[in-house]
Amino acid sequence: MRRTGMGPRPIAGKMRVSVTLGDLMLAPRLLPTPAPHASAEAARYFDHRAAIGRTPEMLVGAELDVLWANAAALSLTARRGQISLGDNRLVLSPRRQEDGLRTFLAGLGETAGVWVIPAEEVWLVRAEPVAPAEAPRTWLLTWQAMNRPDRYLWADIGAHLRLTPSETRILLSLLDGSTVAQTAADLSVSVQTARTHVRRIYAKLGVGNREQLFAVALPYRWG
Repeated sequence: MRRTGMGPRPIAGKMRVSVTLGDLMLAPRLLPTPAPHASAEAARYFDHRAAIGRTPEMLVGAELDVLWANAAALSLTARRGQISLGDNRLVLSPRRQEDGLRTFLAGLGETAGVWVIPAEEVWLVRAEPVAPAEAPRTWLLTWQAMNRPDRYLWADIGAHLRLTPSETRILLSLLDGSTVAQTAADLSVSVQTARTHVRRIYAKLGVGNREQLFAVALPYRWG
């Protein structure tokens, strides 16, 4: 396959933030495939994304050697906490977690999967296999902190489900795990008002409990 010239180039033994991720995202997994399209300006945009993106992303090999990382991932590993870098290799503490991650990656096959790191702040790691022809298998790791308030993105769920703005705020609070009382306090309304909104939400969506509510709403969530 023709290279676009945007692959990672080690400099003095260190990684550089590059546009490799762009190539990986553009390349389909099924064969035969057309060559990925990238304009002459693509590298500039992907380099910018790698530098300012808030979600940590890195490309690792079977021994957790880090081939590429965006700026957010480098910032995460620079904390010298339970997730760090050593000699261009991902280091997890306690070290037995590295064995767990390697085993998880090896067992993925051709599909993506999610692994949990129970660190001080719990991380979900989405791993997607990346295996170019005649090259060692790698995995693109995307890191998601479970305690970050914006860890989920929602579609315009209120408009799609025909809810009022107040009902939408109540619904999103419930989906984030809050009780009706907590939701009322957060939104500065009475518990009775919050309960009235909940009843209206249930009626509009045709559900009778929270389990059914989640089943209707979760397809609108990203993350």
